[in-house]
Amino acid sequence: MITLILPPDRWNDMRFPVGILSISSVLSRNGYENVVLDSKLLDGTDKNPDDLILENLRKTPSMIVGLSSYIHEQVYVAKIAKKIKELNKEIFVMVGGPQPTVAPEFYLKSGVDLVVRGEGEETIIPIIEEIKGSRDFEKINGVSFIRNGEVFSTPSAPMIKDLNILPLPAYDTSNIKHYARISSRVIRGVPLKTASIMTSRGCPFSCTYCMGKLITGKKVRFRSPELIYEEVKLLRDSFGFEAIYFLDDTLSVSKDYVKNICLIMKELGMLWGAQERVNTVSASNLRDMAKSGCVQLDFGIESGSNRVLNEIAKKNITVEQSLSSQRLVKSFGIRTFSNFMIGFPTETRKEMWDTFKLAKKIKSDEYIFAILMPIPGTPIWDMVNPDIPPDRMSEMNFFGGELVDLYNRSEVKNLERVRTKFTNSLYIRSRFRKLLFYPRFLFKLSKKNFSRLPNRIVIDLLYEINLAKGQMIYTLKNIKPLRKAVRSIKRNLYKRSY
Repeated sequence: MITLILPPDRWNDMRFPVGILSISSVLSRNGYENVVLDSKLLDGTDKNPDDLILENLRKTPSMIVGLSSYIHEQVYVAKIAKKIKELNKEIFVMVGGPQPTVAPEFYLKSGVDLVVRGEGEETIIPIIEEIKGSRDFEKINGVSFIRNGEVFSTPSAPMIKDLNILPLPAYDTSNIKHYARISSRVIRGVPLKTASIMTSRGCPFSCTYCMGKLITGKKVRFRSPELIYEEVKLLRDSFGFEAIYFLDDTLSVSKDYVKNICLIMKELGMLWGAQERVNTVSASNLRDMAKSGCVQLDFGIESGSNRVLNEIAKKNITVEQSLSSQRLVKSFGIRTFSNFMIGFPTETRKEMWDTFKLAKKIKSDEYIFAILMPIPGTPIWDMVNPDIPPDRMSEMNFFGGELVDLYNRSEVKNLERVRTKFTNSLYIRSRFRKLLFYPRFLFKLSKKNFSRLPNRIVIDLLYEINLAKGQMIYTLKNIKPLRKAVRSIKRNLYKRSY
């Protein structure tokens, strides 16, 4: 038995952990029995997630355990790996995901046996065979391990050329009851039963703050329309999903491919949303998108300064493109979600204010203001060169915290306060726009499934309450005495936890 563990920090997410489910599917196809530990462990219990994981490993002994990790999970993954080793030192623990790919040393020095770097589907079977055999990992590309007391990394494994050779993710191994619920947190702000899938890998762009291309490369590789049709139909017919959110870095990097996606979604009668770029959308594609059920597109607008966009962020877009693309999308009746970011190196107060003014002009249906968080392995990380101890990486986040001052290289000091001010100023406007959208949206959905209408309204109301609560918390945190008290409590809790 092989046990794959999704860190508890993601147990409440409503988007499928596509990576770990894909690994599970590859293992099953090759005859390796495996189980995915996720939020289904919480069913009917209020036990600590760590205790549930260890309890499961006692009941169903596994000699191989795999963990996935993002940057904010780094400390936790090292901690649970240590507990697994204390449970049984013979268990072989390996870790994969974005953060281990760029910083394998931390995990290996914390007691993890092996780090899998980059895409893992073609690497996982040779690794399992070596674990069961001579454990000569040097002949496997894309792994890191301790050799003679030092961290040793083999050459990077090549990207998977043909994604069509991969089986569909093992959705049935996940807590499907959790994901197959109406939620406003997948296509954000839209209450639907939405599944998240990926139809391509790779990103041809060079944004300095993004680590996506470090994992999946710059060359975009597409899955066949036939496989996408099969996957969407499975999610609709077997699990009752009514919408799809495409996780691809940029869906319309190929306009012909988007046309195929639109044909699939229209034929299957599914609503959908996706991530987009302001310089890749076109009127012809948007027309097809609107007719095929696209309800929302998410954009990385980031800044209202052309200097920041192109000299610092290297997005190769302009403020003018941001404005024109949003107007174009809205003209086809598609909602927009806009991401903005402040705190870029050398960013001035005026440039931050220009970002806020752009956000007001765009009039997005949903938006988020984030604080730049440098990620190891990206050009921004090298530009900022923050002095952050590895055991505190998990404290970094896009909304502030104690570590912001260690990596803030803008000309503005209190980024948390600026972010809160911008967010609060736009909050009422965006909620009013949602009210205008809502009646038409609910009427459209009620024709498909009227019985779900009350449930949609209640769930979306809860989403809005949580959103408002979040606004209030961040506002209170930025009242100086309260901010100091909250940080002091957090610091003490962190010390007790680790």
